[in-house]
Amino acid sequence: NPPVIVTSSGEVRYSFVCRKNPSVKINRARHDDSTSNLVWHVDGCEPQSSSAIAAFAGGSSYNPTKHRIAEDQELREIFYDLNNRVQHPSAMTVSRDVKEIFKISLENLAKILQLISRRILDFFTLAWMDVISFLGITVHWIRESKMETVILDFVK
Repeated sequence: NPPVIVTSSGEVRYSFVCRKNPSVKINRARHDDSTSNLVWHVDGCEPQSSSAIAAFAGGSSYNPTKHRIAEDQELREIFYDLNNRVQHPSAMTVSRDVKEIFKISLENLAKILQLISRRILDFFTLAWMDVISFLGITVHWIRESKMETVILDFVK
């Protein structure tokens, strides 16, 4: 929900309402950019469990044919024009490297998320161009008073 904007004695303040407990509000001066109130709220608010990601996750898949662009002759010529010492990997090499990096990243992200007691899973859509729509899945958490975000998936 967008914050309610309140002006009092010439000072602009934002009032954020908790989605789970609408009676809980966090008030913040416009010039204040600390996250301490958010951290206190996250530590005290019990989120509702959700299984929405399980229903969606089945739609995500890996497709190695997307890496065939690595073997496109015209693209290789452009790369060569930009750097005549460029090395062109095959589509198979790109596919293998992407899978390897994904596996390592997944293992590291799992370790990080297991250490975080509160995390927020978020779905967002990009459909403003009305030509191609996208759905994104992100996870957010607060570590050492800083918000961190990772894109889990981005689906066309």
